[in-house]
Amino acid sequence: MRNALKPSILRSTVRALGASSSLYRTAFASMAFVAVTAGEAIALPVDGVVQSGAATINQPSSTQLVVNQATDRVVIDWRNFDIMQGESTQFIQPNSGSIALNRVRDGNPTQILGSLSANGKLILVNPNGVFFGAGATVDVAGMVVRRVSRRSRVATIQVSSVISERALVPPVGVQRVNA
Repeated sequence: MRNALKPSILRSTVRALGASSSLYRTAFASMAFVAVTAGEAIALPVDGVVQSGAATINQPSSTQLVVNQATDRVVIDWRNFDIMQGESTQFIQPNSGSIALNRVRDGNPTQILGSLSANGKLILVNPNGVFFGAGATVDVAGMVVRRVSRRSRVATIQVSSVISERALVPPVGVQRVNA
């Protein structure tokens, strides 16, 4: 499911607004239906458009996405870059020094709950942040995750996480492989 439902948050919000428990049940049921139906439609990174460099994007199955990067550097804009549990996204790059810049245009944080791999380096930029869930697997030569602030005309970059040469301890719940 793309967005985890939080019944306790919804319940406290409904109560704070002075609404009845029947409104809570109706609101929760509606959210559950929307989350399940919408969550299934948006899985794996979606609508990748190569802006610079050369790469092909293939989806050999409903749970797998493969990016074959042909140039040493590539910039790809994505509508969404979520990887749900049981899904995998793989970047096949020319060498371990190759870099793929991935810019996410969705209005939501990126969720990495499945497997992300690359034989080179990845940069993942999402203005709304990136979440690595328990059980996520990240196997890359190097990775930078950035959240870009849109508060001013000049964008500020906040580095959230840097994984370089498989040496940094990953966030809690994320498996580190080939360390």
